[in-house]
Amino acid sequence: MKLKQFEEIRVNERLLNQQMEDTIYEERKLRSFQEEAEDFSYQTNQIFDSMLGQFKGNQFTWYLEEQQETMRYRYNLIQDALEEELQLHKEQQQAIEDKQSDLAFDRLRLQTQENDLEVQQ
Repeated sequence: MKLKQFEEIRVNERLLNQQMEDTIYEERKLRSFQEEAEDFSYQTNQIFDSMLGQFKGNQFTWYLEEQQETMRYRYNLIQDALEEELQLHKEQQQAIEDKQSDLAFDRLRLQTQENDLEVQQ
């Protein structure tokens, strides 16, 4: 009976370890996307600022300014979405760590019970 419980704990621990690795991998990908978005936003703003300087005093500048604002707005939406995803990953990691702690406690409890039985015999 106890052997079966130990095996269940081991299987669950392996599954949780895999889930944690997957979550960490996904978080790294999100951070990479976030860095790419920041770089893209910086480069785009540089281009818009340069074009605005070239067309200063021209009626075309209102269009450039509008497009630049639209890009900033979209960038902020992307960053907000990425932050939400990162927060979800942190919550998933915390849930996995909590389950791992519970499993470690269950393993310790079973080992203690097993040791108590050996001492009684």
